[in-house]
Amino acid sequence: MPTERRRPPAQEQMLGLISGYWVSQLVFVVARLGIADQIAQRGPMAPAARARRTGADAGRLVRVLRALASVGVFAEGAGGKFRLTPLAQTLRSDRPGSLRQFALMMVDDYNWQA
Repeated sequence: MPTERRRPPAQEQMLGLISGYWVSQLVFVVARLGIADQIAQRGPMAPAARARRTGADAGRLVRVLRALASVGVFAEGAGGKFRLTPLAQTLRSDRPGSLRQFALMMVDDYNWQA
């Protein structure tokens, strides 16, 4: 007998739909900063060092990375260093089938404002 997947309650589903744009915006930020490419090239590093390399605010960058780790895009390791997951690999610009440019296009202002 197959295991039946339970659907989350309707309110939980709707909350996910309402707040889904948060994740889109977070993906846009890391795509614009090239975070996946940097992690692939230089490996995990302290958020402050990563922020210096990107010109981002360290506190804000760590919150962005943690938020994306909560949905499986990155994984947070010891010392607050983030590594790539299979989802983050799709944001690498050097990979066939990369979705980095698509993320930048779809969440950029001209699409977002519409």
